[in-house]
Amino acid sequence: MLNVRRIVRVREMLKLLQISSFGLACALALFSLAWLPIQAVAADRLDSSRPVICIDPGHPSEVSDGFQPQNGTNETHECWVMALRVRKLLEQSGCKVVMTKGRETQKVTNVRRAEVANRNHARLMLRLHCDTGVGTGFRVFYPDTEARDGKVVGPSKEVQIASRSAAEAVRQGLALRLEDSMKDNGIASDRSTRVGNKMGGALIGSIHSKVPVVLVEMVFLNNPEDAAFIKSPEGREKMAQGLAEGARRFVKVESENETTARRR
Repeated sequence: MLNVRRIVRVREMLKLLQISSFGLACALALFSLAWLPIQAVAADRLDSSRPVICIDPGHPSEVSDGFQPQNGTNETHECWVMALRVRKLLEQSGCKVVMTKGRETQKVTNVRRAEVANRNHARLMLRLHCDTGVGTGFRVFYPDTEARDGKVVGPSKEVQIASRSAAEAVRQGLALRLEDSMKDNGIASDRSTRVGNKMGGALIGSIHSKVPVVLVEMVFLNNPEDAAFIKSPEGREKMAQGLAEGARRFVKVESENETTARRR
């Protein structure tokens, strides 16, 4: 009789253990399911906190294809190679980078380029070009007035002011990294360019931009010394480091301004 009772008790304990194990397994499963959305939201928030920078490698566009040979290279190629390096540097710094084209020879209009930056809510649109003419060194252009392209008038005053700050930051970054390797020609308004002057004071990409925008003429590509500099691994790296440094400086200032504004 005693043995029978013991057997019954053992069976009851085993049932309880089974129920407890099942309950524990269910609880763990529910906890895991509940945790997954939290993790996803946290990841989304983290990703959205990364500043977006739009890099626009110049040409081909409706203005020019940029394929004209100059001192053993061409503008389209140099802008593309530089954009890839700057993208890598910025991504390593924690920035999210979008490009206005997916391959070197892809033709994209200037309006479409601006739309890429607008659609991605970029903190900065960094446009890369090479100049041609009598001169040497780099210069950073920004819009300081509204102009018209068809039915579109822009950029806004807010974008103009932010673009001026961006131009200063990018110039400082370039000057810091290039040191005496390349002449610093400062900053200038879009009106100083042939296309900008023709459009009434702003470049087409600037008119359609709803985000801060600057255009960097990195070198005078028809100048043999400038061309040799940007074609060399050392020169390219210095230029890329300067562009990335300038973009980071501007984004940092913008982020701090937004944080201060939210606290007020």
